[in-house]
Amino acid sequence: MVRLKGLISVSMMILISGCTPSYAKHYDVQFQDVACIKPHKGYHYMTCNPIGVTVDGDPLNIPKDFDTDLASIPRWLWTILAPSRSDFIAPSILHDYLYTCHNGYERQEIDEIFYDSLIDNGVSRIRAYEMYLAVRFFGESHFNEEGSCKERLATMTARYGRCTDKDVKIS
Repeated sequence: MVRLKGLISVSMMILISGCTPSYAKHYDVQFQDVACIKPHKGYHYMTCNPIGVTVDGDPLNIPKDFDTDLASIPRWLWTILAPSRSDFIAPSILHDYLYTCHNGYERQEIDEIFYDSLIDNGVSRIRAYEMYLAVRFFGESHFNEEGSCKERLATMTARYGRCTDKDVKIS
């Protein structure tokens, strides 16, 4: 019954709001490195190596050992939408990283970058839009605005023990 309610909720969000986000800009997201992850504890993963990304030509460096939970999809939906699907991994890591280290982007821009990176990574527009709506409606509590990027990564390290400062390069 809970699964049915969740599916109905997601379907209603899509019907009410249309089939694509209503923003004019398209972000060109290019992953320079393969997104490699390794399991750590529970449903969290670490990046195996640094991941270079450009967003509209601006370089970002996601550090090795960066903690990610990939797409924060409720477990009861995993039979329909698994968070570890290969075409979700790199965009999800980028989204988690930008929620931690904003690099000058506002939360809405980060969610739009997530949507565009999903599309650019081969995810269907409908599936990408479902994920976009999920982060728009439910992501605010995960968006961290306190302190600098380095401080937020240090907090993450203290909390999860997964991210090492030696790999963090902040420009």
